[in-house]
Amino acid sequence: EVHGVIGISIDGAATATVVENKIFDNDVGVRLQPSGTATIRGNLIARNQKGLQLNDSGLEAIVEQGGFGRIMLRNNTFVDNKDGHDDASFQKRLEVLLHPLLRRFSITSTGSDICLLQDEEDNECR
Repeated sequence: EVHGVIGISIDGAATATVVENKIFDNDVGVRLQPSGTATIRGNLIARNQKGLQLNDSGLEAIVEQGGFGRIMLRNNTFVDNKDGHDDASFQKRLEVLLHPLLRRFSITSTGSDICLLQDEEDNECR
């Protein structure tokens, strides 16, 4: 069993494209920062403790790293990950987890757009 190993880590406000990879046998398959802009598509994410993980270090860290980025998840295959998530369930969990932060951030924001999840087909923010 692997402890502390991350398959792919997208740090800070980085922009990353993770397409058609095999990410398996890690503690975390893909770790994301809310401030990152990432397209994660067509990957096999298998046998990890957590398939996808959001590094939710708090509102202050998100603001310091440039605010919220855009995360697009599409057509990834999840097999035997301990957390049981797939694209849809991870997005739903992300929305629930960040809802209080999004609300607090939008109240303190100066009108800038906030987009955490973006639909790849119609390019609309959700």
